[in-house]
Amino acid sequence: PFTFLGSSTDEEAAAFAGGIHHDVLSQLAKISDLTVISRTSVMQYASTTKSLDLIAEELGVESILEGSVQKAGNRVRLSSSLVDAQTGVQIWSDSWDEELTVENIFAIQGELSQQIAEALEAELTAEDRARMQRVEDISQETYDLYTRGVYKTRNLNSAEELREAAEMLKQVTVMAPNFAKAFAELSFTYQRGIGRGVWTSAERSADARSAAEQALALDPQLPETHMVMSGLAADDLDFELAEQYLSEAIRLAPGEALAYSLYANLLYITGRPGEALESAKRAVALDPLDITSRQRLADV
Repeated sequence: PFTFLGSSTDEEAAAFAGGIHHDVLSQLAKISDLTVISRTSVMQYASTTKSLDLIAEELGVESILEGSVQKAGNRVRLSSSLVDAQTGVQIWSDSWDEELTVENIFAIQGELSQQIAEALEAELTAEDRARMQRVEDISQETYDLYTRGVYKTRNLNSAEELREAAEMLKQVTVMAPNFAKAFAELSFTYQRGIGRGVWTSAERSADARSAAEQALALDPQLPETHMVMSGLAADDLDFELAEQYLSEAIRLAPGEALAYSLYANLLYITGRPGEALESAKRAVALDPLDITSRQRLADV
């Protein structure tokens, strides 16, 4: 996990650094030439004293990405390095010191992702490069609120935190009505909350559907959108459509563990255990320390 250097409150610091970290991993997971371990597993090494070679062995990787993020006045500073876990040799490193604007944050994330991919000699398509250079048209306030909402949904997960995350993300969609990721994340938060009993289907399923459909209309190339649309299709018992959405999510982000885990579950409940097993194994390979992925593999 990227560390945060600064004097902000713990949650704000974790959300800001985590937002950059999450987006970089998401960018890299879309490159078919790379295998990138998901953030769920990576986060278990926060403040670890384990050696890099042991971490690499536990995760099944060859290289480790490290980084630190700092807000200093009206500037953002980020340092990052890529290390060969077996030898300890630094493969690549760089740092940025920019004015704290959302445009600069997206630019740093895109440049960081591209440099890492090139350092690992991954083959990048024109689509990969264009995606890394994309900058969302949102304010710094909106970006900060979005990262806090995502942090609560993805990392904390209590009933109260899911409610808070939904309110934050709903506010983001009002502040930035063209920000597809916010709508997808809002739908994901509602669906996760329904699954955990925070809300009933009657209370929030229509809101989850509305947010997902808006995300799809805004950005049909966003993998997260296809994953939330798949969940809605499955709720409607339209398993063929659900599979189409998940297949598209995997095509767009071949390194996204959650998509494989959801696909394994869909294949299992529709009577295709052999295919389900392969998808479940892939999910665990991409997210080896995630209890949900392992539970799904055990179920299959």
